[in-house]
Amino acid sequence: MPTEVSAFLEPDTVARARRAADRHGIPLNEWLARAIRQAADLSEARAALEEHFAGHGEPTAEAEAEAERMITEAGVGRPVSPVRTQKNQEALAHLDRLDGAGGE
Repeated sequence: MPTEVSAFLEPDTVARARRAADRHGIPLNEWLARAIRQAADLSEARAALEEHFAGHGEPTAEAEAEAERMITEAGVGRPVSPVRTQKNQEALAHLDRLDGAGGE
């Protein structure tokens, strides 16, 4: 069950968040929850990485190069075209409708 919290934000920040939520077609509180979850996930991932490096040392230059090659090959960080974004959103909306109808 969601927990209610209060936060004081700059008016410009709220306006920008509202516009972003509108662009995604979701309520502001849902957009904020997603943004907070994403920021928390990133923070936890960074902490886990720091802990790993503390216990195992920094990666070698060769390991970093291999990781960079794999990331590039996978397409991470490449811009997503508007057409692909629209298709992804349509697919997710379809899955949401299936889930709401009791589908799996």
